[in-house]
Amino acid sequence: MAEPSASGEPGSLRSHVFLEEAFAVGRGNSAGLLRAVLASFVLLAHHWTLGFGSAHPFGVDIAGAAVAGFFVLSGFLIARSAAHHSAETFLWRRCLRIFPAFWLCLFFTAAVVAPLLWWRTHGGLQDFWTEARPFDYVIDNWALTMGDMGLGDLFVDTPAQIGDVANPSLWTLRYEFLCYLGVLVAANLPAVRRQRWLPAAGCLALYGVIVLDFVTSPDTPGPFLPNRAVEVPLLGRFDLWWLGIYGFMFALGVAAYVYRGAIGINDRLGISASVIAILGGFTVPFFGPLLPVAGYALLWCVVRLPRACRRIGTTRDLSYGIYIYAGLCQQVLAVLGVARFGHLPFLLLTLALTIGAASFSWSMVERPAMRLKDGVAWRLRQPAIEHRPVTT
Repeated sequence: MAEPSASGEPGSLRSHVFLEEAFAVGRGNSAGLLRAVLASFVLLAHHWTLGFGSAHPFGVDIAGAAVAGFFVLSGFLIARSAAHHSAETFLWRRCLRIFPAFWLCLFFTAAVVAPLLWWRTHGGLQDFWTEARPFDYVIDNWALTMGDMGLGDLFVDTPAQIGDVANPSLWTLRYEFLCYLGVLVAANLPAVRRQRWLPAAGCLALYGVIVLDFVTSPDTPGPFLPNRAVEVPLLGRFDLWWLGIYGFMFALGVAAYVYRGAIGINDRLGISASVIAILGGFTVPFFGPLLPVAGYALLWCVVRLPRACRRIGTTRDLSYGIYIYAGLCQQVLAVLGVARFGHLPFLLLTLALTIGAASFSWSMVERPAMRLKDGVAWRLRQPAIEHRPVTT
């Protein structure tokens, strides 16, 4: 058995290394790598659907599971941001991280991709402005609503047969941003700061609904929240099933931050959770009782992967760009008929185009935007979430 490490570095089997210590200031982690991996999993899962109109062969909703993993990491990191910044600064930073790159993606789709595809399909730009309505595509979706996801008939006849959808991945961004707003509100409520059991209670309540739903109908989402939605001003329509799933995973990350002083990072437990989450996902629907297991496994990986993994994503974080451009690249290649050359050429070309677009987005928009995060005159106020660790 490995010698217990006083520093809690990978290789230690200490059961009393807590999440707070693992995420201490100045200590690296592998969140950047895992975000890129999760974004790539979404790309891989959509490869079969968008490129070839068939289900992927893995037997588990990889794309949905990867997005759920994103929400766990976001919940932890966003809660930490809310704890260290005023409400104004927190919201300013979150908007800088989400919107500039998203707006570039919308503009690029409407102003570059759409006219080129229309020219190829229709032999010119006649009727492009009235039928594809590229201005409406940008204006209708600028606030993450994605209520109008198409551009005329450009993507109707793709193998996926999902209708006129230019970029199938963008719909989850409004769920993410709604979770940001939820943290912003909760972090500035005095009752939440005083009653530190409330985050755990919220997680347990959401998990109870998920488990009860799973027990009642293990093979399909529902019946408690089937095809039900709620309208949120500016952000659009939210499906209650996905809001419950992604909201729970985000809340799980938030709770992990709040109780970081009481959550142990143990290698045996982390490895067991990883194996259970992976193998269990192939035998039972992932979106059920396995969600907390997968959440712990992901946080364990963040702090326990080898030191070399911690450098990835620290200077060039392409994960967001990969996520918002992968679906668009796959749809364009599908329209161009690249799938006829087979799976490997389609996948390699998708990766090349997506990484190229993500690199451009990071260099030209995301990194310059993040330089403005401290460029406002707001001073930090009292932290919204106390830094005192939870005692057991």
